[in-house]
Parts: sequence; C-alpha cells; structure tokens
Amino acid sequence: MGRDLAQHDCKGTCNWGPTDERIDDLQVFECASCRSEWTPAQAWTPRNADGQLSPKVAAARAENPVQSSW
Repeated sequence: MGRDLAQHDCKGTCNWGPTDERIDDLQVFECASCRSEWTPAQAWTPRNADGQLSPKVAAARAENPVQSSW
C-alpha cells in the first residue's frame, strides 16, 4: 500500500464517501465524522451510522470483493 490509512476513534455518526485520492489504484473513502479512511483492499467494509452501506462504498466493494481465508 502506498501509505497508511488514517484511523481515528469512531464517533458513532459515520458517513462514508469517496475522496479524490487513490492508493494503489483504489479509491480512498473517508468518514465525514471522524476522518478515518478505507479502501476496498481492507478486509472490512464500512457502514454509515444508520447501518447502511453508502452506494459508492457498495460499488467499490462489488468491484473488489473480500477474499475469504476459510
């Protein structure tokens, strides 16, 4: 990975959206509340505070599915 992603304490008011940045050709997403970051290279998938996936996060995950180690 080109750089470490920002990780901050969750405030419980998550709202994930894309940024203009890319790392290793993957879109970087940021939580508008705590400013933590995510890319589809991560094994987890961020959800908004209401429990829903933002449509853009869902599309990024669909293009880059998580590989199970099971």
